[in-house]
Amino acid sequence: MSAQEVITRYVAALQEDAGQEAGGALAAFRLTRKTALRLGEFCQQLNSPEGQREGAPAASTTPEDAAHRLAATWLEESFGLEEAVLRPPLVKVLSEIFHTLNRSPEDLSRLSPPAVVQRFLAAALFQRLVFDLGEPLEAAAPGWQALSQALADLEAEVRQAAASSLATAGGPRDWHGPEAWVWVTRVLEEMLQHFSPKTGSKE
Repeated sequence: MSAQEVITRYVAALQEDAGQEAGGALAAFRLTRKTALRLGEFCQQLNSPEGQREGAPAASTTPEDAAHRLAATWLEESFGLEEAVLRPPLVKVLSEIFHTLNRSPEDLSRLSPPAVVQRFLAAALFQRLVFDLGEPLEAAAPGWQALSQALADLEAEVRQAAASSLATAGGPRDWHGPEAWVWVTRVLEEMLQHFSPKTGSKE
C-alpha cells in the first residue's frame, strides 16, 4: 500500500469518526488550529526589531529550553491526545525560530508566517498519523529500515499536501483577526481534502 493510500484511509477514518459532529474531521484539530494561529501571530511579531526584542528569550536560555517553555505556555490548559501530538512539532518549529533569532535576527524580518504555519500544520498532521498508526505500521514493516522509509514517505506526502494548500490559500495580512482563523482552517481543510477518497486517489 502506498503512502498516499495509507493517509487516504486514515483521513477517511477521521471523517467517519467525526460523523455528524460540526466541522467534520476538522473538529479533531481545534487545538491544532488555535496553536497555528498563535504561531502565526508570533512570527508576525518577529518581523520587526521591536517584536524581536519582546520575543527574544533570556540570554542564558537555550533555544530548545525557550521553545519548550513557550510551547508549555501556549498549551498549559490543554490535555489529552491532541496536546500530546502537538507539543513535539511545536517545540521543533519554535526551536528553529529561536536559533535564527540568536544567530541572525535580520533573517527574521523576512520570516514568512504562512510558510512557518504551513510547516507546523504538516508536522502536526504527520505526528497525529504516526501516533494513531505507529503500531500497525511497525507490525506491517519487515524491519526497522522499511519502517523508517515508510514514515519518510508518509511525511513527504503530508508536506506536499500542505505546500499545495498554502499555494492556493495565500496568507492573511493580519494574524490577530478572524481572517487568520479562516485561513488556518482552510489550509488544514485542503490538506485533509487532498487525501479524501474522491480527490486523493491517483487512479
